[in-house]
Amino acid sequence: MKKKSLLVFIALIVLSGNIFAQEKESSVEVRLLFINESTQNVVVMPTIIPAVSVKNNLFGGSILYNYHYSNDWTFYFEAGFIAANIDVSTTLFSSSTETSVLIPVQIGAKYYLTGFYSDVPVKPYLKAGLGLVTGMESNIGYINVEEHSETVPTASFGAGLDFRMSSWFKAGIEIRYLAMDDFDSSISQRTNYSDLE
Repeated sequence: MKKKSLLVFIALIVLSGNIFAQEKESSVEVRLLFINESTQNVVVMPTIIPAVSVKNNLFGGSILYNYHYSNDWTFYFEAGFIAANIDVSTTLFSSSTETSVLIPVQIGAKYYLTGFYSDVPVKPYLKAGLGLVTGMESNIGYINVEEHSETVPTASFGAGLDFRMSSWFKAGIEIRYLAMDDFDSSISQRTNYSDLE
């Protein structure tokens, strides 16, 4: 497992130096992620001892640096987060906070089917990337604190549409599948977060 992660990390460093060291047009994107299991609820326990539990699952965001190599090809570097679980529980005698977060870092390529520099306002593309994802979990109770983190290789592939609004602004929509190796121990009761984004 550690050999795979090390090889992917070295490949990211080598490739990023070759891709981003040249003088071409570049751009920055900010993305919001919604994974299809997103839920939020508040539960008030109807017992003699009052208790409150708040949960929120699977939302996130990322920032991308795009390097437009040619009219058809764009290379990117992406770093983000996925809040896998936030759980706050309070009773009369205790309190606990459990947080789990995934931090994916990827490098990849987009292929624009109509060309990035074309006058077409809607630009469809295909996308693929490789990287690492670090899962971190902490549980803070009244008396004890537990933490652990792991890093595994990840890959993604998908398709999207860019809508060019002006020469300096675009909006888009994308769907992709994030595939990752299993964590050795669970992060928020799951060892794998492979899913559609």
